[in-house]
Amino acid sequence: RSIWETNLAKIHQHNLEVDLGMHSYTLGMNQFGDMTHEEFKKQMNILKMPDNIEKNNFNHRSFFAPSNVIVPKAV
Repeated sequence: RSIWETNLAKIHQHNLEVDLGMHSYTLGMNQFGDMTHEEFKKQMNILKMPDNIEKNNFNHRSFFAPSNVIVPKAV
């Protein structure tokens, strides 16, 4: 409970700073509110490659846009 309360206090502090013009966005509580930052990173920053892909031959720079989506040239 104390982790959630600490995170809630950070959210309230940030949103007070929004009212003072210090930030351009607000924060809110979500399903990860009872995790520390380290716990969140440990759970969410995991890439699990399928066993049938050779990890040494994986091209990390490749991106193929979905064929059924029209993507704008600039954002």
